[in-house]
Amino acid sequence: TKFYVSAGQTVVIEYRSGKWSPFNYLLTDGQGCLNVDVRICNPDPNYPDNIFPAIHGSLVGRIGESFFFVGNSTSLQAPTNGSVYLRINDRQTNDNSGFLNVELSIGR
Repeated sequence: TKFYVSAGQTVVIEYRSGKWSPFNYLLTDGQGCLNVDVRICNPDPNYPDNIFPAIHGSLVGRIGESFFFVGNSTSLQAPTNGSVYLRINDRQTNDNSGFLNVELSIGR
């Protein structure tokens, strides 16, 4: 499903259910590698496998060219017109698995 927003609109994204993994053996929610053994999953926002400086394996979004951290919930003003894209914060998607169900609301 594609969601299009106009600059200035309020976008609210909330994690509802599901688990995903930036590897084959660690399941997380939208918070990603938070509160896990750093030898297994590095929470450093500057971890080289991140596509955006946020917790590795977390839920991140993009509107236009602007990335933002979602985690398990966020509310923001759309910085520009464009589609809302959501994904796992991981460059190497070949070993990812799982899914998250989220609720996305667009206000005025």
